[in-house]
Amino acid sequence: MSFASFAVAVLVLAGPKPEPTKPSIPDPDCAGGTELRRFAEGTEVTKYCAKPNGEKEGPFVNIYTVTNTVQKLGTYHRDSLHGSWSSWDSAGTLREQGSYQEGYRRGFWTWFHANGKKASSGEYGANGMRGVWSKWSEEGKLIEEGEYRNELKHGIWTTYDPKTGKILTSIEYANGVERPKR
Repeated sequence: MSFASFAVAVLVLAGPKPEPTKPSIPDPDCAGGTELRRFAEGTEVTKYCAKPNGEKEGPFVNIYTVTNTVQKLGTYHRDSLHGSWSSWDSAGTLREQGSYQEGYRRGFWTWFHANGKKASSGEYGANGMRGVWSKWSEEGKLIEEGEYRNELKHGIWTTYDPKTGKILTSIEYANGVERPKR
């Protein structure tokens, strides 16, 4: 079973809402040279593939046992977070989604409010946050937007009234430092 089909099976079986019969979530299909590891702590069970030396390699899933819903789903490579990762809350609502590369966030990430609406999004590069980042209210209204360059605010950052959508503030930054108004 490939990781993609494992992920689909986990999501289909776990579902966003717990079923009365609580179907079992399949174990990750570990590639040659790795073995399945499992451990339980409190209300969570973690299943992942590891090399004989304990190094995580391959699929990883963390499950809330009370509701039998997935908490985290992703992959490891050489004991580092690597590839697509998603996290859900105990109710089964997607809370964050993005990718890692050698243990660091890379590419586009999105976070969600408990009601399932988008909360914020932006991109990570080799030097951290970069590009346009946006934040939304729980009602789905844009409330802030601006650009990061090397993890520092840069350019115009705008905040909006969540009810009217009108601009509340517009502040210009240069490498993380607010520029004086002209």
